[in-house]
Amino acid sequence: MALAERAGAALGEALTELHARASASGSVDALGRAGVSAPLPPLRLVSLGARIVRDGAALRARVFLASSSEVLVFEERWPARADGPRDPSQHQVWRGLPLGALARGQLVAEGARREPGRRVRLLRASTSVTPQSGAWDTLPVSTARVRDLVMPAPRWLGHPAGSFAALPVASVRGLGFARGSQTLHAEVLDADGDALAIALPHRGETPGAVDVLARALRERPRWIAGPLEARAGRPTLIPTAVVTDRVHAIDLDPAPRADLPVVIPAARPLVPAIERAIDALDGLALEGLARAEPSAALPPRVDALEEVGLSRCADALARVSDPETWVTASMRLRLALHLA
Repeated sequence: MALAERAGAALGEALTELHARASASGSVDALGRAGVSAPLPPLRLVSLGARIVRDGAALRARVFLASSSEVLVFEERWPARADGPRDPSQHQVWRGLPLGALARGQLVAEGARREPGRRVRLLRASTSVTPQSGAWDTLPVSTARVRDLVMPAPRWLGHPAGSFAALPVASVRGLGFARGSQTLHAEVLDADGDALAIALPHRGETPGAVDVLARALRERPRWIAGPLEARAGRPTLIPTAVVTDRVHAIDLDPAPRADLPVVIPAARPLVPAIERAIDALDGLALEGLARAEPSAALPPRVDALEEVGLSRCADALARVSDPETWVTASMRLRLALHLA
């Protein structure tokens, strides 16, 4: 157990450092970092949609607002109705301002405060909200090319807000719904023809979001925005907003029924070999490493890793003979599993 905890901590520290360096490039904004509460100068904030989640007996909205230098998060929480679902877009953030208008609009805010975690507190009397056209090319999280995106840090490293990006869309392909995972999948292509994976799981809090996204992706989208996750070894965007001839807030727009083709996500052939190697490695830790004979469970796992092309992982596993080499192999395998 101590060895597993040591491996997880070491891997977490290494990936956190790498992610921090990558996020400093500016093409993708890392949200959720620690900060201090401080007043902000008058500023214009452009909404990039919202994410609605259930929070116990309440609903919580996180509206992503881009300034000229960073993305801030406005949070709103309200009790969920016991007699059935309520349209979150009609929740009044303050009198006369529904949440949907805030998630699709732009704000001129005076007297706002920046709170820890890049949250923003808005003062009702000093904030005006108007529609926006979705011209996102000057935003701090916009990037013109998929190849400039940075692989996000794993969610288990403690980055709850993840990374956020906005990308211009040249075309869309592979739109379909995976019944097993209840997830809408697609790829958007940039002007260079490079593809970014899109995924949106169906959730009870926003049952129409999948239909909203499907409709928006069929209407010649110009921009797409949302947090990034690492899935199947590549950055995957979980959309919060899409710009067509207007701005669609995915979790908040009305949802006409969409007929979607069924898709089967691509297989991940590396995963079984990696998972079995990790199981054998963890079993070795439980047995104890101070043995005269090496574990018979490792050589087959080494061969399986070689067969799927993971030669460095195989080499690290083959070298396991003490706690230090165990930690090295464990770190490499767990990172490979995250990227697979």
